[in-house]
Amino acid sequence: MNLDLSKAFDGAFDTFKVFDQLNISLASETLDNTPKSIWQILNHLVIWQTYQIKLLKGENTNLINEFDSWSCDKQIAHQNILNEVIALFNNQIQEIKSELTQKVNEIESISNRIRLFQELSSHLSFHLGEIILIRRQLKNYPLPHEMISFLVS
Repeated sequence: MNLDLSKAFDGAFDTFKVFDQLNISLASETLDNTPKSIWQILNHLVIWQTYQIKLLKGENTNLINEFDSWSCDKQIAHQNILNEVIALFNNQIQEIKSELTQKVNEIESISNRIRLFQELSSHLSFHLGEIILIRRQLKNYPLPHEMISFLVS
């Protein structure tokens, strides 16, 4: 059995331009009743995705410590650092897509790949939703009725 999963993941890791035109002021902002900044969420995603990519590749890795993945400062001092981490995040998304579309032919590998896909997509969706909400509260992200024109521009 040789399973091609390339079409199964189309659009599953769309980030809806959530990091486009993000500056250090927005990334560092912490709202009332919002425990984390966008910068902290972005760093958490990069750490967690690094771990998941290793699992996708079949590499041995220690379990991730959830607490440690949130250990960065709430604020960021330099735009170039933010841009580098966003680029790393985007590269990870491409690497995840590439890994998930590799052909597999063992039932155990197929099950593992589908489980990792589910974990990756639900985790990413949750945190992207947080970022979208924060940016909307800061009046820096389109409302639902404005999304189509935003996404195609």
